[in-house]
Amino acid sequence: MPLNPSTRARSRGTSVSLAAETEESSAIRDAVSRYFQSSDHLRRGVCLLNAGQFSLASRAFAEASEINPDSRSLAAMMAACHVGHARYAAAAEDFADAAEAGANDVTNRVRQALALWKDSQPSKAILAFRDALRDHPDSAELHFQLGILLAGLGQTDEAELRFTQSISIDREHTESLVSLALCHAARGEPAQAKKFLLRAQRIMPHDARIAHLLTQAVTALAEQGLNVSVQAHIPPVSQVDSGAIELLSHVVEQEPDFIDAFLLLPSSHKLDDPDREVYSVLARTLHLALNRNPDNPELHCAVGRIHEQLGNTNKAVLSTEEALSLDPALVHGLIQLARLYARTDREDEAVARLEEAIRLGANYADAYYLLGSLYQGKGDDSLARQAYRSALALNEKYEAARQALASLAA
Repeated sequence: MPLNPSTRARSRGTSVSLAAETEESSAIRDAVSRYFQSSDHLRRGVCLLNAGQFSLASRAFAEASEINPDSRSLAAMMAACHVGHARYAAAAEDFADAAEAGANDVTNRVRQALALWKDSQPSKAILAFRDALRDHPDSAELHFQLGILLAGLGQTDEAELRFTQSISIDREHTESLVSLALCHAARGEPAQAKKFLLRAQRIMPHDARIAHLLTQAVTALAEQGLNVSVQAHIPPVSQVDSGAIELLSHVVEQEPDFIDAFLLLPSSHKLDDPDREVYSVLARTLHLALNRNPDNPELHCAVGRIHEQLGNTNKAVLSTEEALSLDPALVHGLIQLARLYARTDREDEAVARLEEAIRLGANYADAYYLLGSLYQGKGDDSLARQAYRSALALNEKYEAARQALASLAA
């Protein structure tokens, strides 16, 4: 039986309350649910678009955008949940500082120009971009950003040239493709708009906004009486977002308890495909954090819990053993390893780990109940009875322990 996450938190000496964890888990559950709902609408919309059901496709993309307006990846949705909590503020600030330190000259020039634009100095912003392009003529991003500002000033001809130049430098600059498509759409050229939007959609199949714009262009062609067919890409189930995973890894590095909120998700959903994706993202996140902190026992223990959820029991055992080799007194690690050993028919080792955990202060009803189950399995009814009574002394409403004790009496 898995230990209550609030018990694990107390065994680490933290002050996280059960109410706070429940609130956080609720926020995570909502974010994960919204991600998968949006993904379902998006995938259905692409199928409808390819089938020529443009009105229904448009409605599906609109629903996807409403649920997940920025078409965030799963990792980004998870990061947004956690960084908003005060106890992760330091980790978020560290990540922001790291990003700032790694910013290149082009990025800084873009920021400078956009700051001038926001300060109501459009002519200086345009000049700043032109100066930057003299130093970096092959920067697709600079051409794109200048094009956006020019379009905002109504200078659409040069804006279109900038978007075209951006694409010639970087054929996969998605926003330039979309902007160029919008230029054609504004001129009443839906066929050209469709061409560029289809390219963008194939690069970014998870972006509901692009898919919606593509549907609008195709609908305009159909309304002209043209026979239109589309072969848009159906988004893959898993979306990789390295930036968001990097952020999550910094959060985990500062606060490994963050994993506990995911373990509060309803257990009945942990084996279906969506939750496998959630735990796969967490596994990647933790391994990234471990690359920076290979001697952190809490991170190794967290990796073990995630492998356990993914059904990788042998990997879970190895990760938890590594955690305990770094910190033999890690109480929740001892209990976790005992549970894993019990699952792999290593009852004697499981008992030894639990007895050690209790000696170190693991005065938890769940720990005693698991120990009683192991004693009972070994035929040590007297010790099992003592363990079940200890569990009930700590939690008189522990029904599983009460029934186990009654079975011994019978």
